[in-house]
Amino acid sequence: NLKQEFGKWFLDVAKYVLTAMLLTSMIEGLSQPWLISVTAGVLALSLIFGFVLLRKGKQEEDRKARNRERKRNK
Repeated sequence: NLKQEFGKWFLDVAKYVLTAMLLTSMIEGLSQPWLISVTAGVLALSLIFGFVLLRKGKQEEDRKARNRERKRNK
């Protein structure tokens, strides 16, 4: 399902952003507040989009499975 794949992609983006932020803070420290804010915003949006798309994709998949079951029972 395309929605689920995009959801997984957004979750991967969130993981990469978090990893980059953690590595940067360990190497040189995050002394710029705007950078922390932008990173947190990108992380939050990616997580939200990812979870929403995964849930919608799962609901769509469940709906299709119920329709197939109904057709088989008729």
